[in-house]
Amino acid sequence: MVLFSWIHCFVNVKKRKGRCNEQWHLRIGPNLLSINQSWSADGKGGTSLGFGASVYDAAVLLADYVCMKVCLGGKRVAELGTGTGAVAVQAAVQEPRAREVVATDGDEDLLEGLTRGNLTANMGRVLGEVLDTVKVKQFYWGNEDHLQELGPPFDVVLIADCSAVIYESSFGALVDSIFRLCHASTDVYLSCQERVRGVEAKFFHLLGRKFRVREVPRNDLHKDLRATKELKLFHLRTRRAHTTGC
Repeated sequence: MVLFSWIHCFVNVKKRKGRCNEQWHLRIGPNLLSINQSWSADGKGGTSLGFGASVYDAAVLLADYVCMKVCLGGKRVAELGTGTGAVAVQAAVQEPRAREVVATDGDEDLLEGLTRGNLTANMGRVLGEVLDTVKVKQFYWGNEDHLQELGPPFDVVLIADCSAVIYESSFGALVDSIFRLCHASTDVYLSCQERVRGVEAKFFHLLGRKFRVREVPRNDLHKDLRATKELKLFHLRTRRAHTTGC
């Protein structure tokens, strides 16, 4: 058992050589979540597409904010770039219950080898049942077949740490994919950790063409993370005309 720390929860795993399979216990609101990780010092963080096998601070930031500030009751929820599934797990066990939660990633091996197991184990432990309304699906940004299989639009879209430099070549496809998952009143919550400012500025420039982007005030973030200025959270609405939602 490895106890979770709010600050740099994955750092010890990343410092070790070879492949690590560590279970992290995260206290998110009333829920104690157990998330398996599978990081490896192989240049891709232990995954086929890159670096999705660890719980990063931006994911913890988003999961906590969703728990404390976002109503998911009766809504269809999609997560892009789910990785370990930590954010999707929180969405799945949160009260009031979402109508549907779909955890997506482009890495099919990761989804089947790590994400699905984390979702199933936590639902069984926290809820006492595995919900058929919680799904794991491959979504490679820009893939039309994958997009249609998700059945958009969704009411809430969650994205953690997908604006990193390693995804720069896919920024256009990512922004278009987010947009096409939305209806006029969809709430999009996007967390990130600033690493290469010029690259991330490019992503937010593309994002601003299709979305109204508002940074969430730091006082609304978890107290242990708000001092880390590189960690940021944004609320997005499409530039389509929209009605007022909660």
